[in-house]
Amino acid sequence: MFPIMIVIENNIHYQRRSRIMKSRNMYIAIISLVLISLLVIGCGAQEELKESANGQAPKNEESSAETVDETKVVKHAMGETEIPVNPERIAVMFARDVESLLVLGVTPIGATHYVPGEFDTVAEYNQELKDAGVIDFGEQGTPNMEALLEAEPDLIILTDWHEMYEEASKIAPTIMLDTYGWDRFEELASILDKETEAEAFKKAYDKKIMVAKNILQKHVKEDETTLFISVYDKQIGVTDKGFIFNQLLYDKLGLTPPPDVIPEDEQAMITAEGLVDANPDIIFVSKHNDVFYDEIFSNPAVQQINAVKNNRVYELHPSFVRNLKGESLAIDFVTESITGEKE
Repeated sequence: MFPIMIVIENNIHYQRRSRIMKSRNMYIAIISLVLISLLVIGCGAQEELKESANGQAPKNEESSAETVDETKVVKHAMGETEIPVNPERIAVMFARDVESLLVLGVTPIGATHYVPGEFDTVAEYNQELKDAGVIDFGEQGTPNMEALLEAEPDLIILTDWHEMYEEASKIAPTIMLDTYGWDRFEELASILDKETEAEAFKKAYDKKIMVAKNILQKHVKEDETTLFISVYDKQIGVTDKGFIFNQLLYDKLGLTPPPDVIPEDEQAMITAEGLVDANPDIIFVSKHNDVFYDEIFSNPAVQQINAVKNNRVYELHPSFVRNLKGESLAIDFVTESITGEKE
């Protein structure tokens, strides 16, 4: 009887021990699982902290950020177009826009020109563009579309007289603007999210205008007139009231044009006799043809014009009469020319 009881007790003891071992193993397994989980979570949190310290978004946020605000829809003269939020390869087909972009801190991948061999901007910017390898797409009226295609732009900017919208749109998102002057500058700033830069430039410009106007009032008599002309091949052009340099002379600096000479809407051509009849006291001239220029101002009748007799004919760079940076420099040029003093 005792051996049987011993065997039974041994079996009971064995079973209890077995259950204890299983419980212990299960407990160890659970603890191990918890520790591994905490380790994985800790490593993930540490990695996110490292990414944050390095200015990087955690990967789950980064992937979602890539899909947000990549493009935006812009309204323009041809409707609406989806463009990159931050375009990096802008192609400028209207030559004057290149300077507006530079003022806003944006360098285009390429641009057309107005004067062969030069981008349509002041000398300082022109050299910077050439040094930066900006592509010349050719004359603004007939740009090189093959060069435009090879440049792989991510945004193309046209003006309203370009007849290439459909063709350009096949290359990259294309917008066409029908504004000019300051309105166009502000529209470009809005499209490129550069309103702060535009506001800073305009503020400095307005201050310069105020100072220059006060100086000129002391050097130009109330009855003296000022005229801007362009000398072409066998033609003398007088630009309209809305032309950027005329707005500078008359609307902003307060100078007076000769009566009945400035056209309302577009540039008009006058003869040497017409220039004599206008008899301006001050002449600013944009020279596009040296031979005809010399012919005009060697004319005995023209030499009797007040401005010519009194050596108040001032030749200025073409970029001074068209562009914003040029206009800012033109304020200095006009003031220094009339007063004979440098600021």
